[in-house]
Amino acid sequence: MNTYLLILWAALGGVAVAQQGEGEEPAGEEEPAPPAEEPDHDDPGEIMVVTGSRTEQALSEAVVATDVVTREQIRSAGAEDASQVLETMSGVEIYRSFRGAAVRMQGLDSEYVLVLIDGRRMIGRSDGVLDLSRIPAERIERIEVVKGAASALYGSDAIAGVINIITRQPEEPFSLETHASYGSRNTIVGTTSVGLMRDKWSGGASLGWHSTDGYDWDTSDEQTDGNSGLQGSVDANVEGKLAPSWRVSADGNYQQRDSRGVDQTGAAVFDRRNLGEEGGLRLGSEHLVGDSAKLRVGGLASFIHDQYLADQRDSDDMDSYEESTELLGQLDSQLDWVLGRRQLLSLGVEGSTEKMETPRLSRDGDRYRFAAFAQDELRLGASEQLALVPSARIDLDSWFGVHPTPRFAARYDPIEPLALRLSLGSGFRAPSFSEMFLFFENPGVGYQVEGNPDLQPETGFNISVGAELAPNDWLRLRVDGFRNDLENMITIGFIEEATPTTNDRYGYLNIASAITQGVESSASVSLGDLGQLSLGYTYTYTLDEEYDRPLDGRAPHRGTMGLTMAHPWWGLEGNLRGELVGPTAFYLDEDGDGVEDTIATDPYLNLKARLQQRLLRDRLAIFAGVDNILNAGDALYIHLDPRMIYGGFTFYHPPWGS
Repeated sequence: MNTYLLILWAALGGVAVAQQGEGEEPAGEEEPAPPAEEPDHDDPGEIMVVTGSRTEQALSEAVVATDVVTREQIRSAGAEDASQVLETMSGVEIYRSFRGAAVRMQGLDSEYVLVLIDGRRMIGRSDGVLDLSRIPAERIERIEVVKGAASALYGSDAIAGVINIITRQPEEPFSLETHASYGSRNTIVGTTSVGLMRDKWSGGASLGWHSTDGYDWDTSDEQTDGNSGLQGSVDANVEGKLAPSWRVSADGNYQQRDSRGVDQTGAAVFDRRNLGEEGGLRLGSEHLVGDSAKLRVGGLASFIHDQYLADQRDSDDMDSYEESTELLGQLDSQLDWVLGRRQLLSLGVEGSTEKMETPRLSRDGDRYRFAAFAQDELRLGASEQLALVPSARIDLDSWFGVHPTPRFAARYDPIEPLALRLSLGSGFRAPSFSEMFLFFENPGVGYQVEGNPDLQPETGFNISVGAELAPNDWLRLRVDGFRNDLENMITIGFIEEATPTTNDRYGYLNIASAITQGVESSASVSLGDLGQLSLGYTYTYTLDEEYDRPLDGRAPHRGTMGLTMAHPWWGLEGNLRGELVGPTAFYLDEDGDGVEDTIATDPYLNLKARLQQRLLRDRLAIFAGVDNILNAGDALYIHLDPRMIYGGFTFYHPPWGS
């Protein structure tokens, strides 16, 4: 499939260039190219996005469909971390476990979704899960979500899509935002963000404190369902112009977490504690090359250090302590070259090194990666109503070698309010260090699980089609269809039966395959000064081809809604968000006969409401809210935080909306 896509890219690119040359003015009379520094869009207040193409462009002109949550929406919803920002977005599902808040898109779990911060990957997965609650809302300016295979631009893990968290930057000569809240389960949040801007330099910093007690849906045993936790974070950024054509930036962050809970295995009870710290430094440089090109160079260094203790009550026999460290270093560069007014060529290279040290692995994990990518955006027609975007990337990994991933995207606007989109692309996921080097032994039960250093990447092919209609300023409709075919999937399989001196052996193998497909639809209605209404519905069909059944834990039907109402004179604002999730299948051997039984959960409705009053000429906002109003959830299948009632205040300078 990759070969066919590469051929398609070359053919369509050649046809597009030929068509571009027909019927246009001679090259010598062509209008000069727009400066590379400024995007070519008419509305200065329009949302700009970068994730779908790795180049900045207006959201209304994006060839690859992109969903955006803005800072104003984050404020109105009262979200405290990235998982709360995304949990009622159409087509994005947040599911929780002891590993944290994970994301699922297009029916595929967290390990198939690449999470970026300012365009560079985030580390710290636990069994494939990247805990989005680690990212506090005070750091977030907006979140961009691109669904479907994006490995042609971003490499490994981007089979189901990409979530790019854009951090906040100063926008005023002086800005200050202080936020505090208190809620059920002794939940305390306190944050402060400050920003400064001068002629050539700007900088900002934020401090955050988040703490909460744990919870337990089932009080008949000692085990808890939700961890208690403390989290403190600090980050700072600076940006400046060293010359009219040269801009540099730096961003650093540090965070500490302390999470506690109780586990129970038979009669044994364990007090569990996880201490973690993480930090990172990102550097960037943008340089204009003449009037038609921009060169961007950047680097990232980040680390995570975790300590995990399981302390058995009344005994030391099964106590365990694990310490792990994960390191990532990355260098990247990208050249964006405007060729005339209708073509933008992007070329880039990346290099990275990863390392993990933990006693759970049979050896320390280390990986080196190098990649090169190219993308050509061509706009055709008298009013540029057709856009073609072929792209391709080649990754060289120290463990699995060379892997090419092409993609072709197109957008056609037959009439002004209608946009039609098509995307064909392949993606891949490289094996994790745990899948390659894990060694876990449970002699009491008589089995062991082994990593496999000979694993090959999982591969996927995605087809996405969509239509977006905006007939006027107050209504926007969108529908998207998708299909993912996954091959070479990594799963735990049986290797060898036990002998008198060994346990049953299980290991990670490339033996599974799956299909996910479905339809996502959404509608957004502006109510003018009174607010906005958004509705979404997603149907997802999944098939585990190894067992000929739907994938575990995926609900075929999910609906979302969001309603913001405001009184333009009183400064009173209300926000209601929710998700309605249909029956979901899980597979467990409940009767101990060695055969998995199918358990179907009941539908549930997760509703959140928030009321806010602005005071002191919009400098102060006091608020109160309720999360999970109906107290949906249980200990086994529907992992939601119980009902929470909270209240607090936020101080703004300059005032909200100014």
